[in-house]
Amino acid sequence: MSECFAVIVPMENTNDEVATIVRMNIASGEEVKKGEVIITLETMKAVFEIEAEESGFFFYKVKEGDEVRVGSEIAYICKENRMPEIRTDAGVNDGSRARDGKLDISAKAAKLMKEHGLRDEDFAGMVRVKLEDVKAKVAEKGLQTKGPQSVTGVRDKNCPSLNIVEISPAKKYEIRQLRESSRRVIASSVSVMIDFQKVEANIRSISQNEGVRAAVGELIIYNVSRLLKKYNLFNGYYDKDVCAVYSEINVGFAVNMGRGLKVPVIRNADKMSVKDISNTVKDLSLRYFREELALNDLAGGTFTVTDISSRGVVDFIPVINNMQSAILGVCAVMPGTGCFKCILTFDHQMADGMMAADMLNELSTMLQGK
Repeated sequence: MSECFAVIVPMENTNDEVATIVRMNIASGEEVKKGEVIITLETMKAVFEIEAEESGFFFYKVKEGDEVRVGSEIAYICKENRMPEIRTDAGVNDGSRARDGKLDISAKAAKLMKEHGLRDEDFAGMVRVKLEDVKAKVAEKGLQTKGPQSVTGVRDKNCPSLNIVEISPAKKYEIRQLRESSRRVIASSVSVMIDFQKVEANIRSISQNEGVRAAVGELIIYNVSRLLKKYNLFNGYYDKDVCAVYSEINVGFAVNMGRGLKVPVIRNADKMSVKDISNTVKDLSLRYFREELALNDLAGGTFTVTDISSRGVVDFIPVINNMQSAILGVCAVMPGTGCFKCILTFDHQMADGMMAADMLNELSTMLQGK
């Protein structure tokens, strides 16, 4: 085997476990130069690129769309134009399994095999069975699908048939992070009603002094960042009998406008003016729409604000992000009241309802310019 250098999936963020192969910029077998972009990867947090650390001939172990583990080998750069001997474990997190040490079947292939009643013996002589192999076997035998078989649980015989909806890798990552958060926290929620007209009047006053027309959400981020210095237990997380408080106040704001859920982060928000906060939110939002957010724009959040008032929602329960102890939800104006609700979901292991109520009441006062 010629001298080869492995391309490893880097850990761009401490919470990353997997990444998705978004684009292969170099075809397998092509010559690549050191410093050239070879692979584009995506985690829930960001899209990033891997550059070649050596010059040589490039060979993949994976394909576009694969979900790969952080730290796994996904490609090789070889000094000679010859495919290296590749281990069967490519680090692909597809749920594949090896049976009796002989047949390695991907999760999607196993699912299709079950739907069509295929067995391992139908793929005698193969080492690894992929989805394409099963499709070919189905076509060869002219088999008909038996319908969805992969959903667990007891179903009544009169229950209608099921359609299986594929979950994107980014959504799977989000699920894992939120599941880990729910394992760590004891969630509780407190809310207050805030007079929208008084907030609007306060914004008009601020715009005259600061020279910026801030949105309600931007003013909330500004004021929350100040309050977190006083109520710092909402700016940390609980783990193994320890209350950890972050030294920085980095406020993330959730965005989901057709390009997936992202949480851009405003670093050191407590040290910024209303104008700075407003400009930063607008800049990050624009980059979200252009799909230009980098990992650094999404990492390091210590507290989150999620504003779904534009959807007309007047009440909901925000879910705390992993490695955080609180999240603030912002609702639309409730019909007939002239008020909107702010909801603080927090980890009861870090604080209590009285502290949450105090923080929300101070936030209400600040927003209304009292």
